[in-house]
Amino acid sequence: LLTLARQRGEIDCGGLSYLIVGYGNFHQLVLPLADGHLSIAFELESDPLTWLGPVTELIEDNTRA
Repeated sequence: LLTLARQRGEIDCGGLSYLIVGYGNFHQLVLPLADGHLSIAFELESDPLTWLGPVTELIEDNTRA
């Protein structure tokens, strides 16, 4: 899914920032990284978008050269 969404995003959508998959038992937030991806599971009652900013900041803070 990530590869397909990333390829589509690169055509004319400005890239892929994140992907949320809604499974029956939980939500999965997937963030593409330069060397792979980060995947975080959330309970159905929670909103993964609430965590998008803090998680993105954490990644950026820890990947700076």
